[in-house]
Amino acid sequence: MLLTGVGAIAATNLLFKAIWITGLVALPILIWMGYFLLIYPKAMAQVLAQESTLSEEVR
Repeated sequence: MLLTGVGAIAATNLLFKAIWITGLVALPILIWMGYFLLIYPKAMAQVLAQESTLSEEVR
């Protein structure tokens, strides 16, 4: 996923050679990557940790 995002940004820069177009393409890609590579895994780890704690308390 990381390579795909960087490749898309690089391809835009190579095709159009305009930094503003590259910026328009890069912004949503970087937001998407930041969410799914940084924020979502941490949130899921917390949810799974809470679920395992709750299931241990029930037993």
